[in-house]
Formats: sequence, structure tokens, C-alpha cells
Amino acid sequence: MRGLARIAALVVLYGLPFVAAGGEPAPDLIEVQVAPGDSLVKSWPERDPNARRPLKFIATPVPPHRFVAGSAKVVDSAGFTWTENANTETKAEFTRAPNGKEPKDYRATFSGVFKVEGPGTGPPPTWTVVTGRGQLVDLAIHNGQRGSEVPEDKEETVGAFTAANLNDTDGDTKVDNGDDDVTATAKGRDEVDLMRLVLRKPDPDRGGKVKLKIKSGNVKLWKFETKKEPVTDLEFPTSDLPLGTGLALWVEATAISADKRDIEIELSYHGAKDTVKATGVWAKKTLFLNAGDQTNIPADADLPAFKANIASFGNKFGVAHVSPLTNNGMLMEFQVMPKDIGNESQVVFDVTRRKESIGWDWTGENRVEVNILDVVPSTFPPKVEDTNDDGLNSDEDNAPMKDHIYSSDFPGFETDVADRDRTVLRFNFTEFVRIKVDGAAFKNQNGDAEGSRSSEEVPWRSRMDVVKDAATAAPRKWKRNGADNEIVEGHKALGGPP
Repeated sequence: MRGLARIAALVVLYGLPFVAAGGEPAPDLIEVQVAPGDSLVKSWPERDPNARRPLKFIATPVPPHRFVAGSAKVVDSAGFTWTENANTETKAEFTRAPNGKEPKDYRATFSGVFKVEGPGTGPPPTWTVVTGRGQLVDLAIHNGQRGSEVPEDKEETVGAFTAANLNDTDGDTKVDNGDDDVTATAKGRDEVDLMRLVLRKPDPDRGGKVKLKIKSGNVKLWKFETKKEPVTDLEFPTSDLPLGTGLALWVEATAISADKRDIEIELSYHGAKDTVKATGVWAKKTLFLNAGDQTNIPADADLPAFKANIASFGNKFGVAHVSPLTNNGMLMEFQVMPKDIGNESQVVFDVTRRKESIGWDWTGENRVEVNILDVVPSTFPPKVEDTNDDGLNSDEDNAPMKDHIYSSDFPGFETDVADRDRTVLRFNFTEFVRIKVDGAAFKNQNGDAEGSRSSEEVPWRSRMDVVKDAATAAPRKWKRNGADNEIVEGHKALGGPP
């Protein structure tokens, strides 16, 4: 949001404007003659309605008369709030606070009744209505993921969003907030989570330096999007701020925001200030459910399609499930942060998954490797954010309810009929949350990375060893075979056939 400074001193000598030192343009002056006890009413059309500069009305009696007391108010055509900054024996002053875009026909009216004391000789005092041209500074911020600039009227009320930089975008095994060069390796991509910060040339430009201040939040500033060179000197000569484009820096959210918009950055120059805000988003795993049935589901997992999907796989978690479907089942819960981040419509969550798998079937003594397209066998994708087990969204509840989102999975068979003698299936999975900050939906399909990883990586595994149950009537059913039946957290080497 563009920042505006109140004019610290405006001097009016017998109605003649004075140009302040430093080259600031003289204020617009409208002179009004009033006698003691008279009412002063004056309308003034703003000359530059899109500049969002303050209007300042100062009524100053010319000596030797003295302003004793009075009451005054300002009314405008757009309903903006005016603040009376002073009502002393020398002046009555009002400044309108900046408040977004103004209508083209904006007008403000200053009115008051003033009591003046004087020697009682000479002409009535001259009162001057001064409308000030304030100093303008402009600081802009973009959303992460190379996103768009936050609109000026939302820079503080909504702010920018990005993933807290606790991931490993470049795939070099270093957490990005401790990595000073996030450039793509064979297992990753260039950094995308830094927010572009633009310092625009002040208006008027009086030379000297603008000053940047980190008022709150856990951030670092960098010269490049892939980091490389930190920015530690937060004062910048105005000559280094190109007209129009401004100077671009990059903001890293180095930790999870404690509250929405807790990152606050301010640009100041000659008393004018402009502030932008941002939020670092993250999620953490809070539940891995691998026992019981649908009655164990947390109440916040309330998406009907999600619950229906669980029902379609038999409603059971863990490895007890044999009929009517033979599968292992789990449900995972994540808490999204900061609190109430799910109310921000442009932040979109998605629980996604990567896998590696292998399996074997036996008919008598004949063993063959299981081959089910896109299921078994599989290997983890080479890039750390790419997914290969996210072809559906019915197994996810990605709309936060009380800051919780969910996923479920049921590796196994969609039947309990044993059409062979034995099957062994082994899976390693990695679950994580990713976000987009532009409000766009995820494609929910296997392939390249989308958005940014915004949670820890949660490793888990499912292993199944089942044999044909000779005790069942035809068609024969499956039964569990030994201890290698589990669905638990952590990875285990897939290994070879038993």
C-alpha cells in the first residue's frame, strides 16, 4: 500500500505559499477571509484523485490575532475518515488517512466556527485552507510460487502467502531455510517459495535513501530468487530504484507463521511509510489411524465423498480386513498452520503421495511378479516433489475443518476371492501436503510437481501376505499368512520374494 506522510511544516506568510526546503512542491492554497466569530466553509476538489495523497486543511490567523477556540469538521463525498490532528490556539488541522482508491469526482469540505481575539483594529485575519501534497512511498509484495502482486488495498488486510521454507525444493537433501543456494539438482527444481518484494522510487524523489524494516515475522531477504546473496543493508539510495519497475528483492519465510499476516515489512522515506504483510504456511501430521473402523474417523473429516470412499473399501483400518475386500487401511490427519489459514481462499491444500512397490503371485510352485499398471511394480519418482500415487481426489479431504485435512488409502484387492494360491504385496509410501497460493485447484494427477511441499514427508508402508483359504467354500477366500501383514509408519526395504 502506498504510504503517505503528513507535512511536518507548512509556512504561510500573509497568504503567500512557501516552498519547503528539499524541493517539495508548494501546497495548494485557498484563501478565505473571516471575521471573528464567522463561519468558514470551503469545498476543494482533489487535483490528483488517483495519487491517494492526504488532504491537509490548516486554518492559521495572521498575527497579531490569536485563535482561541473553535469547532470544525471535514465531510467528503466518499465517506473517508478524517482525524483532527490539532485544535490549538494557533491552528485547526485535519488530515485524511489513505483509504484505497478514490472516485474521480472526490471532494472534501472543511467547515468551522472560530473565535479570534485581537487588538480590535485593522482588517479581519486571513485564514488559509492548505491542501498538502504528501510524500509518496510504495512497497509491493508478490505471492510465492512466482505469483502475482498483491493488490494495493489488500497488502495489509490479506497480504501475500507462501510455503514456510522448510522443504527441499532443489532436492539436495538440505532444508531450504538453511540452504543459501536453492538451484535445481537432478532431484529437484529452482526455488519457488520466495516472495518478490518491490521498492518503488518515492514521489517526489528528494535523493538520499529509503529504509526497509522487518517489523515482525521470521524472514530473510535475498538478492536473487534462488537466494545465493543475502541482503543485510536495509537502506537503499533512491538512485538505485529504477523509475517504474523499482528494485526487486526476495523475501524468505524461514519459519511457520505464528498467526496470519505476522510477517510485516515497512518502507519509509522522509516520514512517509508503506507496509506489506505476508504469511508462511505449513502443515504437520497429527494422526496415523491404522485400527478400528469408520466410527474412529475424526469429526473434522466430514467431506461426504471422502467418507463414502472409505465405505467403498470396507470401512475398516489396519490389517484385519479380509472380506468382502482384502486390503490394508489407513487414515492420516494433518494440521494446517497458522490458525484459520483455511479461511484464506487463495491458499489451496492438497495431500499427495509417492510410492514404490513390488509383489509376487503363486499358483502351485510357479511364481510370477505382480504386474498391475501404475500400481505394482513401481519406484519412487526421481524428483522429490513429483508424485506417482495421486490419480484420485476421493481419498482426500483437502478443505480444512478446524485446521485439519485428511487422506486415506487401502492397498490390496477390490475382492476377497482368491483366484491363485498366494500373493505378497509390499509398498513404501511417502505422504505430504502441498499448497498453491493463487486459488487454483490441483490437477490431482500423477506427474510433475504442483505448488510447493508444505509439510514434513511422512513415510509409511503396507505389506500383505495372503493365501487361499482351503477351508472356505468355492469360490475360495483369502486369509492372512503369517506376520508380514502390516500398515504402519516408516519405510522398510521391499526386499525379494519370501
